[in-house]
Amino acid sequence: MTNKLKHIKTKLITGILTQAASVVGGEVIAYHMWQDDITIIGGEVFISAEVPDASINADGFLSGFADLSRVGIPLQDSSLLFANIVARWSGIFSVNSPLCKDMAIMFPNGYGVDMDNGETIYLNGGNMNNTVAELTCYYRALIYYVER
Repeated sequence: MTNKLKHIKTKLITGILTQAASVVGGEVIAYHMWQDDITIIGGEVFISAEVPDASINADGFLSGFADLSRVGIPLQDSSLLFANIVARWSGIFSVNSPLCKDMAIMFPNGYGVDMDNGETIYLNGGNMNNTVAELTCYYRALIYYVER
């Protein structure tokens, strides 16, 4: 009996979303259409935000999320990974470092999410920006997969 070794491959998906003050939004940040039949065996999503209000001495609130999903609509049942950040700050308190959050999962041996040639995986994201300035969020998904 021959034990066939499967090689783990990775796919990186990234994107940026800048929203005006006091905007709530959620949308497709980036996507990838598979060119082979694959099985996703794990992954990581990451979200980071720059807080501009510290430099202009203003209060603010941010709630942002990153969502790796089989559909291009944020926060649906077919989500594989989800990460969110929440921050509130005062104009007298300086936030000089970026806010960030990541979540990762590796499925148990023998389990995964099958994606066929031509199917698409989506990195969805969004934020609720209650500040006096634009807010920029950076998104990243790293997908671990094997070819079928």
